[in-house]
Amino acid sequence: MESSELREEAIEGLVAQLKIVPWRGPENHCTPKCWDFAFTDPMLEILQSGRAAQGILLAHLNNQSIQDQIVMLLGGLGDEESIWPIIELLIDGSEPTIGPQAKRLNLIGNLALTNLTVSEVIWHHVGGISFENCQDMPRSCWSKWWFDRKKSFKVDGGGDRLYTNYPNYGIYAQFGDTSMP
Repeated sequence: MESSELREEAIEGLVAQLKIVPWRGPENHCTPKCWDFAFTDPMLEILQSGRAAQGILLAHLNNQSIQDQIVMLLGGLGDEESIWPIIELLIDGSEPTIGPQAKRLNLIGNLALTNLTVSEVIWHHVGGISFENCQDMPRSCWSKWWFDRKKSFKVDGGGDRLYTNYPNYGIYAQFGDTSMP
């Protein structure tokens, strides 16, 4: 994805549009994982703005009306500064105890964190049979992962992004990967 040069006011305007333009959220259409993120036009423009939007998105992270979109966008253009704030939003527990909204935010948080970290906290890295770890304990699992690595971890530290079970979007999309923006 090519980065565009947007000023802070333009990015704030796009964030305001997130409240108006509905987003259905991510869907997986096959096994192992074929994600359709269904990004809206404002989301795509924010992703194209690159890391310049990270601070603005972090400032809006507690806005519950667009929180899911903000988390997804941070996963596509954030860095290690975005990891802990996303982890803090995750909730441990099964759907009957946490509800559908928390389950949706957990899924989006897992996608965002996996895209940022290229880590097997939730999904297996290579192709073949997909397995999910920590289905009911995403916050605990990601917290443990982060506390074990936070002093030395860098998002730009490389990592193989040619994978089938992981999300791959935003500024981290592999060159030539046309399945996602």
